Amino acid sequence: MEKVRASLKRTITRMYCEDGNMKVITLDAGLERTMVNSLARGENGLYLALSPELLQSLIRQVAEESRKFNNLSSPPLILTSQVMRIHFYHLIEQFYPNVRVLSFNEVASNVQIQAIGSLRLEDDLEEKGTA
Repeated sequence: MEKVRASLKRTITRMYCEDGNMKVITLDAGLERTMVNSLARGENGLYLALSPELLQSLIRQVAEESRKFNNLSSPPLILTSQVMRIHFYHLIEQFYPNVRVLSFNEVASNVQIQAIGSLRLEDDLEEKGTA
């Protein structure tokens, strides 16, 4: 699936790019590292095993950061690594079906990426990132 999406990068980029710019929300390095480290194997493959506190924090942050797209012509976009894209999408899709999650591999190299927001690991959750 991810390879197919990467091969469609020009099409995907056109969908969300305006005048050569793509406005996105990013995941900071600490959060992404915590999420990658929390991947666990279950019956149906890999899943995120995050603490309820971290999940709640992420859902709240997505709501806050998504508001920055209210006056823009594109839906809220979250940009993450290829490894995390599908897991993060599954995490938020039920709460925010209008938010799009893309990986860096799905964005054409000639596009100027502009981070207008960031999701981060909040200080009090750093110690208990995984359940």
